[in-house]
Amino acid sequence: MIIKPFRGIRPVSDMVGKVQSPPYDVVERREAREIVSSNRFSFLRITRADAELGDEINEYDSIVYKKARENFLDFVEKGILVTDPTPCFYILKQRWEDGERTGIYALVSCVEYNTGKIKKHELTRPEKEKDRTRHIGAVRAQTGPVMLAYKRNERGLEDIVSEVMERKPVYNFEDETGVQNILWILSDSEKVKVVEKYFEGIDSFYIADGHHRAASAYNLWKEYGSRNGISPFDYFLAVLFPADELCVYPYNRVAKFPDGYGYEDILEGIRRNFYLREAKDLTPERKGEIKVYTNDRMFSIELKKGLRNTVDVLKNLDVFVLQEYLLKPVLKIIDVRSSDKVAFVSGKDSELMLKELVDSGEYDIAFSLYPVSMGDLMKVTDNGYLMPPKSTWFEPKLRDGVVTYSLNL
Repeated sequence: MIIKPFRGIRPVSDMVGKVQSPPYDVVERREAREIVSSNRFSFLRITRADAELGDEINEYDSIVYKKARENFLDFVEKGILVTDPTPCFYILKQRWEDGERTGIYALVSCVEYNTGKIKKHELTRPEKEKDRTRHIGAVRAQTGPVMLAYKRNERGLEDIVSEVMERKPVYNFEDETGVQNILWILSDSEKVKVVEKYFEGIDSFYIADGHHRAASAYNLWKEYGSRNGISPFDYFLAVLFPADELCVYPYNRVAKFPDGYGYEDILEGIRRNFYLREAKDLTPERKGEIKVYTNDRMFSIELKKGLRNTVDVLKNLDVFVLQEYLLKPVLKIIDVRSSDKVAFVSGKDSELMLKELVDSGEYDIAFSLYPVSMGDLMKVTDNGYLMPPKSTWFEPKLRDGVVTYSLNL
């Protein structure tokens, strides 16, 4: 795989804690407005410039992208953001309560995205893809990285990475989610070449998080890029992680009953395809088990023998089973992307939220899934499939504003 070092634009060291922000797409406009009103240095002023504008301004209005560009240039002119003098890789260590991971900020190839060597596992939404395409084009920078996974080679980068991490980091901060983020710079030209050479032996990258960012960079490459790697539009910003260091959490569902259907009708429908028994909690213990909450009762369901396709990696996913054998035939939800009768609850601590959404009457039934493994995700994409919408949730998230890729350098 092709990777390239780059001259990152990043906050001066004593400002990184104030500048770094959550990813643009996990923050609602109201929440972004609260953050930027209390912190004028937040990178959300660039990634979510709509937060500084009135509600009468649509979040996709051209003035939003103009404002994002103005704020970005203002941060640069005031010395809040500075540019590294030489092309670098950036080593990121993230630590949290029950884990840690180490990744490398690098540029990856839009050509390899186009040829399928950078593999995606979900569809993008056109309006969100267009939004980030316009944002990158206006700001002339990629302001947030794509999270990519790769299968380790036998010979690793441990020696170089360990040597770099023995030095004093340029950043060491804890974000509002309690994750410690530590960043080192790898600028030694010989070591940079070793890293590039290592990834030449990697067959594929897998998009874990950031499908819209990747698709947006690809759109701009088609319009402005080259095929020989000489244009800044030929690459997009990513953080590369060994697949075995990524944590995948479930994307759970809440849904409404079809009009005219009651609680007993739905249970009867579920029993047609699933074994159903009472449960004491909403946390599935293994692949193949789905937990259900409705009418103040908890159930465990498993697809009946003979129905599950254990040969086809896509059809063997629990999220596929739920969609094809329950949401469609029982709840009459044909397309989860467009239906107003289903919503998604992400993350590792969503059991309480699932119950609250049902108990409040906003939804009638909740489904808790066992997380998809990275192995299954990679098998699905290796076989040329896309996963059902909202199949995976990755934590911790990568922060925006830590390292930015300028398209003007």
